[in-house]
Amino acid sequence: MPPVILSIDQGTTSSRVILFDEHGNSFPQIQIPHTQIFPSPGWTEHDPLEIVQIVRDMMDKITDRLPEYGFTLSDLKGIGITNQRETTLLWDRFTGKPLYNAIVWHDTRTTPIVDALIKEKGHKFAYVEKTGLPLSSYFSAFKFMWLKKNIPEVQKAIDENRCMFGTIDTWLIWNLTGGPEGGLHITDVTNASRTMLFNIHALDWDDDLCNEFGVPRSILPSIRSSSEIFGKVKGGKLDGVAIAGCIGDQQSALLGHKALNEGDAKVTYGTGCFLLMNTGNKPVISKHGLITTVGYKLGKDSECVYALEGSVATAGAVVQWMTRNIKGMDSPHDIGPMASKVRDSGGIVFVPSFSGFFAPRWRSDVKGCVMGLTLQTEPAHFCFALEEAIACQVREVLLCMGQDRTISSNVRGILAENPSDFVDRTGVTGATPATPNTSLLGQNRSHLSQSITEEKLNSFSNPALVSRIAVPERVLVDGGPSEDVFLMQLQADYLGTLVVRPVSIEATALGASMAAGLAVGVWSDMDDLLQKVQSEMVVWKAKIEDEERTKRIQRWERAVNAVCMFVDKSDEE
Repeated sequence: MPPVILSIDQGTTSSRVILFDEHGNSFPQIQIPHTQIFPSPGWTEHDPLEIVQIVRDMMDKITDRLPEYGFTLSDLKGIGITNQRETTLLWDRFTGKPLYNAIVWHDTRTTPIVDALIKEKGHKFAYVEKTGLPLSSYFSAFKFMWLKKNIPEVQKAIDENRCMFGTIDTWLIWNLTGGPEGGLHITDVTNASRTMLFNIHALDWDDDLCNEFGVPRSILPSIRSSSEIFGKVKGGKLDGVAIAGCIGDQQSALLGHKALNEGDAKVTYGTGCFLLMNTGNKPVISKHGLITTVGYKLGKDSECVYALEGSVATAGAVVQWMTRNIKGMDSPHDIGPMASKVRDSGGIVFVPSFSGFFAPRWRSDVKGCVMGLTLQTEPAHFCFALEEAIACQVREVLLCMGQDRTISSNVRGILAENPSDFVDRTGVTGATPATPNTSLLGQNRSHLSQSITEEKLNSFSNPALVSRIAVPERVLVDGGPSEDVFLMQLQADYLGTLVVRPVSIEATALGASMAAGLAVGVWSDMDDLLQKVQSEMVVWKAKIEDEERTKRIQRWERAVNAVCMFVDKSDEE
């Protein structure tokens, strides 16, 4: 029988396991949600013991299903792990018990710590040259500082040399390979690059950063590539199977989309939106509020691939909010059909900054707002405005990526449309907005939404459409909200470019299986993988008029600026 790989996808609200064969075909997945713990406003925690138990249970269940799919245990060649990033926990190396719940990536309790450091340093980009990251509550080092300061058991465990630090990938690998009985304390370069403790040039922990944040090197995991044999599972029905892939979820989606060329970009729509653009083997330090991150490293002797990343804080989360609070919206699947009943938002603008803004503004103090309400406003207008807000935020991040990266002539690109879009919102000096040649704007605006092969998709490329400031000619998308065809059409309209979604939207889980499969020989190399793993695509093209697009985007920008100005500084104090 052909070999299969098991992908463990541990996400923000649930965990799942999926089997993939050598052609990238997936089999029915098992998915189980885990508890969301909200101790205070803005705080979110997860129970690490619950997560690891759920993962163990699902691994056993999927093993029992192997015969249903025509496989035996010997056909399972390896396991790939992909995970929610930045979520941080500390645990006791001898008992295996967490010293506190895991603090989730979007938790904002560390904002005062971050603000104090920004004030001390004078700006939020003090460590960006080393880490690629702005100072933000997003990242793991600040979560460690909060734990050390507020949980007495943490300092005691450090003093007694029994404290271990990790993100969720590290926690899972340690437990699956033995836990207190010889478990491996390991992470990969992608997850390490999200901690604020990692030097993206040296690809190792940075002593100066560790000292700055008070993190002892002794509690940190060793760092590996994303694709190599880390160790073998101990116990359970998969005892002895190799864990051979480990990669943060957004980087895994980049890999799963096979975005392997410089300039390739993907958007994963989920709780938030996460955009990554492949920038090749050299890190591009952003001057427009984006994150410079490790994209992947496929083998310990391979070159590291970097990416620019921008995150939209709230996407799917506000869809869930809408279904709880708007009559007639019983499911997230109702939003798109309802929005399609109206021509536009009826003049209202929804700024869903419930958790503030990530890239490019990095404002944790901003709250959500709806503007432009009239007596004629209907639920459908709310739905349209919500979808519009997601599309506008994604567009903004992609334009910033275009500014940060010079698009070379061999990379497909389409001209960005408004010189006014190129505004340095970070306060970093030295950014010089460029004015693109607009002579090619408005070309190829006909609507297209159909299933096509990857080979046919390449025929849409037009290398002539290149500019020093550009967004990709095609943007790859995945995640649950990407099934909303209205949102995808709106995204294509607002980008003025192709939006491309695989018929199977399991890009994140597929990326982890690709990393693992390369390590255990399911594919001999990347060329072999690309030949065997092909995908059917659904494509949307822009159909909105340029004038209407500009009007809507300018209205959105005015609303966002107004919301940012509304913040009452006395509330912060």
